[in-house]
Amino acid sequence: MPTLRDVNIAVASVIRVRRPGTGVVLLELDAVLPTCAVLEQVRLIGRRSTAPLATMDVVTRGDGQDDGRFQLLPAPLPADVREGDLVCFPCLASVRHRDVVEPVRAEPAPAKR
Repeated sequence: MPTLRDVNIAVASVIRVRRPGTGVVLLELDAVLPTCAVLEQVRLIGRRSTAPLATMDVVTRGDGQDDGRFQLLPAPLPADVREGDLVCFPCLASVRHRDVVEPVRAEPAPAKR
């Protein structure tokens, strides 16, 4: 059982929200969800909401792969979640920034003529 010293809090920004059907909410986060994330404790932070709670799916690259997969968030978030919102969740292991950041490939800019 982890102790309080083993618990870290990760914060991610909502970069996209899609509502493809009634009662379906898909969130895209700017972070890769680590396997140690306790998603049952996900919370909206930085903004107060009075909207009812709704279950949501996260489109994530949880294993660092290029293909996104859906992951049900076991804890509901406010139904009015939007781009730019911050969510946080505890992690039961030490998590470094490089563990949750999505890798970005740098490409040289085209040469000006």
